[in-house]
Amino acid sequence: MTDIKESIINSITGDINKLFEDKNNTFTKKEFTDSMITACKYAYDTYYTTKKTKKHNKNEDKPKKELSKYQLFMQEQMKILKEQNADKKPNELMKEIAEMWKIKKETNDN
Repeated sequence: MTDIKESIINSITGDINKLFEDKNNTFTKKEFTDSMITACKYAYDTYYTTKKTKKHNKNEDKPKKELSKYQLFMQEQMKILKEQNADKKPNELMKEIAEMWKIKKETNDN
């Protein structure tokens, strides 16, 4: 991480130094801005394209965890409600199913 930061800083610093090396060189605000944009884009690309992603060790032979009663209920009810209410958004259907689950749970607990 430190190497990446240093290379970004060196890149931007180098571009700035190039602009100010020649004291007789007059450059426009646009030229300076374009140079800084180029340096920042390079720095951004360098950082984000070299960033390592963490890989998960997946055991493909490991059996999947069973779905909870709530998840099974959601799947079952979602199919039914989608057929009955094709015009409703999924989040509205989820709210309805959550209410149904709450009522079902209360009646089963008593």
